[in-house]
Amino acid sequence: MNAKIGKENEYNMGTIGRHSAHEETNENGEFVINFATSKNMVVCSTCYPHRNICRITWMSPDGTTSKQIDNLLFDKRCRINSKTQQERQKQEKFDISKLKEPSYQKRLKEKVEKTSRKEQWKFVYRD
Repeated sequence: MNAKIGKENEYNMGTIGRHSAHEETNENGEFVINFATSKNMVVCSTCYPHRNICRITWMSPDGTTSKQIDNLLFDKRCRINSKTQQERQKQEKFDISKLKEPSYQKRLKEKVEKTSRKEQWKFVYRD
């Protein structure tokens, strides 16, 4: 659909976020915003901050032009869940003290010992 959603749509801040890769919205982007507003949805790909390399979904063959044209739409009721899930993942990712706990080390060791090396890489080999 090639919908570019920009940052200038302050009247739709409940539907789109501030973290888009574009400054201006094109015609298809307006269509996506209107559709999301009418269906009580949110454009989740613009709601949370990401590095530019992660925002870009299309790159020209010469590598000079990059765009964020693929957008994820979620029901607004799910937005809170996705935000709390991201926060939970951040906390678990950076909680190094958790690795020092004996109970966590034991669970991790049991999990590794329970699965054999072949089972861990089953998706790669595809027997």
